[in-house]
Formats: sequence, structure tokens, C-alpha cells
Amino acid sequence: MKEDGDRQLCAEATKALAAVTALPAAATPEAALPALADAALALVRLFERARYLSLEQLGRERIEGDGGAKARPNLAPSAAPPVGSAPRSGLAQLHDRRNLKLVEGPLGHLTQSSVQLERDVLRHFAAYLEYGSLEVRKSAFERAKQLSEQHPAWPALDRTLREASVLETEPDLKTQLASLANAGFASKKPAQTTGSK
Repeated sequence: MKEDGDRQLCAEATKALAAVTALPAAATPEAALPALADAALALVRLFERARYLSLEQLGRERIEGDGGAKARPNLAPSAAPPVGSAPRSGLAQLHDRRNLKLVEGPLGHLTQSSVQLERDVLRHFAAYLEYGSLEVRKSAFERAKQLSEQHPAWPALDRTLREASVLETEPDLKTQLASLANAGFASKKPAQTTGSK
């Protein structure tokens, strides 16, 4: 990650994680929620950029060469294909594509570690959203609403909101959680054109 914007994403994620790790074990929700929300947002932004760069690198390598694919032994020119063999089906080719993995190396490791940290931070955030007092749950919901506005297409946050809505017992908050989770899901659905009906 050599561009200035990429370095800034790394710096923001590092700073946000440092703020989370600096929280005392008995941190109040008022102290913990902003730190957790900031860290989750910084990490999802870093993850998405690292994933994009990793896939871009994988694509470049696939175009320039074999992209790390295992070399297949060449059949002797006189050898005929095995009896009953057929060209590779579309399903077999699709299976090969599914087995592609992100590039090993710094970008691949950054992608994996940032998504794992994002999940961990969201899990801690969800504890306040799901198990805190009603006042704490409402405060966590307001933070989640801000996160959703700052980063609308965020599957992990939508999943957290859906799980919280299932556990919520206060009717108004339950409705708000479900509505926010559904709004995030709807923002990711591709628009259907009139020609595709």
C-alpha cells in the first residue's frame, strides 16, 4: 500500500485500535462505544481497500502468467486423451475459479487480519447493543446508525443489527434495529432495470 490515501487508512486503523486496547477493563459504555465504533469503521475501510488491491494484484498476475496455478504435466504429442474424456465443463471451470485464493504476501495477510479485527471489534460493540441496559442499547443503536450512514454497504454491521433486533425486547428499539438492518441490506441490492424484468 504505497499511495498516501492507503497509508492514511493504515494510520487511522492503527490509531483506532490503539484507542480500543487502551480502554480499561471496566470502561464505561460512554467511553467504549465511540472507540469501538471508530475502530470498526477504520478497519472495514482498510479491509475493503486491501481486498481490492489484493484482487487487483491477483488479476495482474493471472494476465501476466499463470498466476500461481500449478503447472500441468504435458502429454506427449502422440498420447491420445483418455477414452471418455470430454472438454472441461462450465461447472468444472467454475469450481476452479472458486478455489482461487487471495495473493499470499503482505496484502493477503493485511486483508485477512483487518477483516478478523473488524469482526472482533464489532462483536464487542454488539455486546453493548444486545446485552446492555436499555439506555446503553439505545446509545449503541445511535452509534450504529451513524456507522451505517458513514458506510452504507457494510454486511457485518447489517448482520450485527439483525442479530440485535432478534434479541431486543423493547418494541420500538426492536423495530428501529430491524429497519436499519433492512435499509443496509436494501442499499446493496442491485437496481433492477426495466429490460431485465
